[in-house]
Amino acid sequence: MVMLPGGQTNTRLVKSRGRIVVQQGRIALNVPLDLCNYYRQLIYWEFPNLVGGLSLARHRPHITIGNPKLHKINQAAANKYNNKKVDFEFDPTTIYIGGFARGFVGFYVKIISSELDKIKSDVILSELSPGSLHLTICSSKHLL
Repeated sequence: MVMLPGGQTNTRLVKSRGRIVVQQGRIALNVPLDLCNYYRQLIYWEFPNLVGGLSLARHRPHITIGNPKLHKINQAAANKYNNKKVDFEFDPTTIYIGGFARGFVGFYVKIISSELDKIKSDVILSELSPGSLHLTICSSKHLL
């Protein structure tokens, strides 16, 4: 991201699309598999010691909207979004690394979508662990 005079940024966001899946009490936006595979290859290029040590999300690449372990979900509201296609954007130049405090390493991109924000506010009754919308590219979590 390049900071321009006056605090403006010159970030070119990438747009993609996913499909909402409501399953076993959780609501998520499934995203194209090639998106995470592409970034995982870049991560391996940058961190060759991790090659073979990172897996995709257990429930396929997705953006979690509501997880019953973290949120109280209005299931009736969630069901009305099942199979809905939703666009989202992200900054392709910024990848976040985390998970260390919980014993794994994970790579994430922050998601920007006013539609997903609206859906989340509609289906989440309360949050036990508030967080921003993000896509987990890959992690060592499921290899432990």
